[in-house]
Amino acid sequence: MRGCGAHVFAAQCVDVALQYLSVSAVDVIMTDVSVLRLGAPAFVDRVRSIPRHVTTPILAVTGWTAKDVHPVECGFSAFMQKPVDLDRLAAELLRLARDGAPVSARVAS
Repeated sequence: MRGCGAHVFAAQCVDVALQYLSVSAVDVIMTDVSVLRLGAPAFVDRVRSIPRHVTTPILAVTGWTAKDVHPVECGFSAFMQKPVDLDRLAAELLRLARDGAPVSARVAS
């Protein structure tokens, strides 16, 4: 992503990510669902409780299927299952940054 000109903040844990988001504006949030110790819905709720991120798009990327994750119910803006093609990932991140958060999760195949 940095190679495409994106500014990337990689958090080592959810608490660090939420702390960063509480003081920083970002265009898109990307997370691997499997690292969310508090669970995907709770993570999305915590992000949405930060005023500057009420509508920031959140992309879930995981090895799990959409059926396992339930991206719409969790509040994700989009979902991609691993393995992810990097060109498609970059395109999805650009789309989310440009278009914002849709009403329901888009599952990129």
